[in-house]
Amino acid sequence: MSVVLERPTTSTNNTNVVFSANFADESVVLSLQDHALGHQPALTAAIALAELQAEICYLEELLQTKLNFNWSNKKPSNDGSSQHRLSIHGFSLAGSRLNIEVPASAISSCNRTTEIKTPDSLQWEPLRAQLKLSAPVLSASDINNIEEGAMLLMPESFTSQWNVQLEIGKTAQKVTGNLDPDKLLFTINADSRTNNTAEAQIHTQESESTFEIYTSEPLAVSPEALFGLPALDLPTNLANQKLQLISTQGAYCHGTLAKIGNGYGFYITQRVKNA
Repeated sequence: MSVVLERPTTSTNNTNVVFSANFADESVVLSLQDHALGHQPALTAAIALAELQAEICYLEELLQTKLNFNWSNKKPSNDGSSQHRLSIHGFSLAGSRLNIEVPASAISSCNRTTEIKTPDSLQWEPLRAQLKLSAPVLSASDINNIEEGAMLLMPESFTSQWNVQLEIGKTAQKVTGNLDPDKLLFTINADSRTNNTAEAQIHTQESESTFEIYTSEPLAVSPEALFGLPALDLPTNLANQKLQLISTQGAYCHGTLAKIGNGYGFYITQRVKNA
């Protein structure tokens, strides 16, 4: 960790202290709220940053790079690609509220395979994610038979490598992985983080399916779990999670996840009108 303490070009009489460090073409931002700089702003800023050493070391280990922070009193301007950011909240040793912003693109660039401990002072803001479970290929006859009480098998779930995909809400990140049919644990595919547009290798036979099965309600996912931890523990009630079959025109029908032998099916509880 290295620090550059340059006097900001604007007034330092506010109560927010902001540090930023370049990360790829974006920035990692530390913001201390209600932390007055006083009569010696440079010294006060240096002390404040020194008190964040544990948090900075954590970020460097998480992002696998050294971070050189600059002192400012406003957040750096970002281009359009920087609008997707991950947030971490906590408090400094002095009791000031700490907000950390990390580019969501960091998920794709991370190759971590070992767990690191998050400092007790920090808490990640959960992300909202949709889980894509299957992309069934349906014939015209299959579509005509879709009605309440019917069951659609998910062929992927009957294999040892059930490929699924997490679509991370506003971050525009897509993380592919395997879902354990027994424990419903999501294991991230390491190579899926190298390209945020990578699609899950979901069963499509000879042509791309126009139907996809998703969770109806977003799942709360800790961003921390997307940085290379071995497994992401999805809600234990995933088997009771409401699902939806989506076509290119939108929701086609609603249902639930049903256990069938060594795999799962989509049990249809409601057909969407005019679908």
